[in-house]
Amino acid sequence: MSKTQDQSIRVVKSTYFSNWGDRLGYPLAALIVKPLAKIKFLTPNHVTLVAFSMFALGCVFLALDFPYHLPLAAFLIFFGYVGDDIDGQLARITKKYSVLGDYLDKVLDILKIFLITFFTGLAAYLQTGHVFYLMLGFIAGFMFMYRYYLKLETMYSAFSRDPKYFETSAAKRHELEADMDQLYARQATSLTEAAQLFWIKNRTLLLIDEAEFAIIVALGALVGRLDIALWIIAIAQVFWVVWRLIERGTQLTTNSERLKWPLRK
Repeated sequence: MSKTQDQSIRVVKSTYFSNWGDRLGYPLAALIVKPLAKIKFLTPNHVTLVAFSMFALGCVFLALDFPYHLPLAAFLIFFGYVGDDIDGQLARITKKYSVLGDYLDKVLDILKIFLITFFTGLAAYLQTGHVFYLMLGFIAGFMFMYRYYLKLETMYSAFSRDPKYFETSAAKRHELEADMDQLYARQATSLTEAAQLFWIKNRTLLLIDEAEFAIIVALGALVGRLDIALWIIAIAQVFWVVWRLIERGTQLTTNSERLKWPLRK
C-alpha cells in the first residue's frame, strides 16, 4: 500500500471498524470536508453540534404532519449522520483534536439512538394506530444501549483479570488495522479469492449500528414505511444482544484470546 493510500484511510477511519453504512458515509464526508477545512474559524465541535441539530430535527419531523415532512426528515437524518463522519475527518485534517470533541462525539451518538428510535416508534404509531410500535421503538433503543453495557462490562472483567489488558488490546488493534488495510488494497486474482474478499469486506452487513440506524430510517421515511424500518433495527438489536451475551460469557469463562481483540458492541 502506498503512503498516500495509507494516509487516506487513516483520515477516514480504520477499515477494521467500518460497517456497510460507514462505507457509504465516509467517502461522501471526505468530499464535503475538503472545503470546510479551509474555513479557519470552523472547528470539529461546530460540525458535531450542527450535525446533531440536523439529525435531531429530522427525527422530530418524522412524527409531525406537514407537506413533505418525511422526505425532509430523511434528508436531515442522513446528512446529520454524514456530519458525524465529517467532524472526525476535519479533526484529523486540521489537527484540531480536543478532549471535549471526543466526549461530545460519543455522548451525542448515544443520544441520537434514543431520538431516532423514539420518534420512529412514535411516527409508526401515528401512521398505523398500533401502540405496539411505541414498544418496538423502546426495544430497539434499549437493546442498542445494552450492547454498549455488555461491551463495557466485558472490558472491565478482562481488565480486572489482567491489568495490561488495554495495552495488549491496543497492540492487537494496530495489528488488525494494518492487516485489514492491506486486505482492502488487494486485487483478487481468481473468482474464489474475489468471493473471499467480498465476504470479509461485507461480513458486517447485519451489524446494525449508528450509521445503519440513520440509513434504514431515512430510507423508510422516503418510501413511507417507517414501520418496516423499525422492525429491521429492533430485530437486529435483539439478535446482537443475544449473540453478545453468549459470546462474551463464553470468552470470559474460557479466558479466550479473542478478548484481546478490539470489542465491537
